[in-house]
Parts: sequence; C-alpha cells; structure tokens
Amino acid sequence: MVAPESRAGHNEPLNADSEIAVVAAGRLGASLAIALVKAGRNVVAVSSRRSEQRTWLETQLTTARLDGSDATPRIRVCSNARDAASGAKVIFVTSSDAAIAEVADSCQLTDGQYVAHCSGLLGAEVLSEVAPNAIPGAIHPLQTFPSRESHSLLNGISFGIESTDGVFLNWLEGIANTFNGRVVRISGSRERAAYHAAAVMSCGLLAGLTGIAAEVWNEFGVSRNEAVEHMSPMIQSTAAAVNELGIPDALSGPFVRGDIRTIRAHLNTLRTVNTDVARAYAALALAQLPLSCEKGKLEPDVATELERTLTECLESL
Repeated sequence: MVAPESRAGHNEPLNADSEIAVVAAGRLGASLAIALVKAGRNVVAVSSRRSEQRTWLETQLTTARLDGSDATPRIRVCSNARDAASGAKVIFVTSSDAAIAEVADSCQLTDGQYVAHCSGLLGAEVLSEVAPNAIPGAIHPLQTFPSRESHSLLNGISFGIESTDGVFLNWLEGIANTFNGRVVRISGSRERAAYHAAAVMSCGLLAGLTGIAAEVWNEFGVSRNEAVEHMSPMIQSTAAAVNELGIPDALSGPFVRGDIRTIRAHLNTLRTVNTDVARAYAALALAQLPLSCEKGKLEPDVATELERTLTECLESL
C-alpha cells in the first residue's frame, strides 16, 4: 500500500486525466467504473469487500481497458477503500447512503484529493464531516442500475451534481459530458430532497405501482407475473409517449376525459379489493388532476366534481 504522504498525483491540478478510484463498487460502482474505463477516463483502482465481486471486476475491467485506451495501465482491484483511494486524485464513493460516511472515513483522504458520493438525497457536507482534508462533491446518475453490468445505462442520462468548489464542480460536469449526459445543479437539503423524491416517484414507486396494478388482476384469476406481461406493451408505449409528447399531452384515460362514472366504478371495486390500493388510486388521481386540467379537455364543473369525488373517497377510507 502506498503511504498517504507519498500518494502520486495529489498535488497535480484536476484535469481530464486525473486518477480515479471507485470505492464500495456494487451495482452502481461496478457500472460506473466500467463505463469510465470504456470512455477512456483514468480509473486506477476500485474496491469491494466481497471476493467474488473483486474477481468479477478484475475480468470486466481488464476487458474494458483493452476496449478503451491502450495507454491505460492495469487497474488495481482492492479489498478495502483506503488501498483503492491511496493512488487516486478523485474518489467516487458508490456505497449505500447509510454507509457513505463510514466508507469515506475509511479512505483516510488527504489534502489535494477530491471525493464525491453518488447519493441523490445527501449533500456534499456528509463528506466534509469525515474527510475534512479533501474537497467534497456529489454526482448522482438519474438512472436505475438493475445489475452490476448496467454500464451502458449511464449513456445519455442526467446527473445531479453539487460542489462548493468551482474546479471540482466543472470536473464533475465533465464526467457527465463524457457520457453525453445532461447536468442538473443541486444545492441545499430542500432541493436535494425534492430532486430525490421526484426520482423515487418516477422509478421505484412507478415499478411498485405496476406491481400493485398487476395484483388487481388476481380478481379475475391472473397472476401478478402474467399480468405484468400483459401490461408491459402498454407501459412501454406510455413511457414512449411521455418522452415524445411530453406532459400533459401524454396523459390519457378517464381523468383526462372527465369520465366520473368510470372513476367511481373503479373506486367502488378497489374498496373491496384492498383499501390501500383504493386510497393510492384516489390520491394519485387527485394529485395529477391539475395536469389533466392543463391538457384542456376537462370542463371546469367536471373537474370540480371529479375533485370532490376523489376527496370524499380519501376521507372515507
């Protein structure tokens, strides 16, 4: 292990060739490391506590390195974060939110190093508390990573970025540009919470909503998995419409048409299926009612009646 006081490159200015370490490399970290190497960035080390993951990373990073720049040296795969961070100018902490402080602290960072976590919720200050000598930042890929082989999903997405250091902020934006991404600058706990809540609603809760909808099919003898298969084409075309048409034009269904009779039938049935599901249906419909009105097909009196129907349902559950 290289001694902290002799870490190479720590006094060099931050640039496109700066040495990068990715620590606590699970699904996100592995995907990020592989994508960076394929893009020709100077990844010098990664870390994982799990031996199986390290073996896999050795193979994948070697392949990615050969596919990328021939000048890229062999990438060290370490069992602990400190060893990985010791030879890097920039350290990406890709652990879970709860472990970020612990992992960053274990890196034992020194002056001249930069460190960024990949949380959507937490600010850069969580790193300042445990790594006061390093310059902190945050870069959150607005994407889901279903596996450790999801590196291609980093291309063309948005990144939530934060740093009070202008040089580091620009460098992190350069990482987004490496992946042909878009940058969203975020600062302060309120902005980050709003940003992350929106991300969760459009990803995890959206997947959960699909699961809830699929379970309603049990009422007529269709399993959840089979129901998802039936609904998948509609889900995919809806996502395509949102992307192509935008909001509110992509909205469809009884809320846009003002079909109160249909909506009441849905609510009455869902009450008998599961009151939580009925409550979710009514709450979501009520929350998106302004968007339905924005589309311009709802008469004001119909919108008022629809709001009253949904509110009364929620109050009665």
